[in-house]
Amino acid sequence: MQTEQAFAEGTSKNGTYWRRYGKSSCPLVMVVGYGGQMATWTDEFIECLAAQTDILIFDHLGSGGSMALVEGSKLSLADFASQLRGLLDELEISTVNLFGYSMGGCIALEFLRANPNRVNKLLLCSTTAGGQCFYNASKDVVERMQNPRGTTFEEMYYDFMAISMPAEAIEKYRKTLDKICAASGNPIVPKHVLDMKLRAFKQFDAADFLERITVPTLVIHGKDDELMPVENGLALSRSIHGSQMLLLDKCGHYPHIECQKEVVLNTLSFFLD
Repeated sequence: MQTEQAFAEGTSKNGTYWRRYGKSSCPLVMVVGYGGQMATWTDEFIECLAAQTDILIFDHLGSGGSMALVEGSKLSLADFASQLRGLLDELEISTVNLFGYSMGGCIALEFLRANPNRVNKLLLCSTTAGGQCFYNASKDVVERMQNPRGTTFEEMYYDFMAISMPAEAIEKYRKTLDKICAASGNPIVPKHVLDMKLRAFKQFDAADFLERITVPTLVIHGKDDELMPVENGLALSRSIHGSQMLLLDKCGHYPHIECQKEVVLNTLSFFLD
């Protein structure tokens, strides 16, 4: 275990706000999903990982501390992968281990497709390859994801949580979710950015790329994920040769919160092996 973990943060030339724990030449890069903010990760989760390995986390463009995007911006998920490449180039990081969560998993796949020699290992959590490998949520879940109920950010956040994890998990991890809600609401990701990401996601298709993936890959998925049904994770595992699969019982869309200990242990075992 590392006893002293160097910490740095900053904003890159391309407008990406980042935080780095350690100075490894091949850090574990955490790619967040739809909301696109570092607040998605809990402090405890990052601390558990950073105690054992070097980590780089960042906000997507248009989210958190990264550069704002004006209305009418049209970025694809491949463009968000290019954002990551620009950040790595500036930090002089040539090779990474990638942890892609939810829509961040799609961005991780786009990064790997464009930069096959820069990824050492790949972890895909609660995500999909799109295209013929995509299994959509129910109509009600899709509607609530796009139009969460409520008049305040907190009300809409918890309505989104209601379709993202079981009710008992929301109750159990309420303090953790309250902290994420408070951090995610300062500043709130603009609706035009979220709408842009949904359009980009609908156009995303890496299904034909999966058979060409040769880096060691671990797929993690909750069996009770309503937002990204488990069939998406199973399709990834079937299509990526030699991949490992971790299916989590009684777990929704947030394995790093609902099953933190198991996710931390398997993540570290996979990347440090």
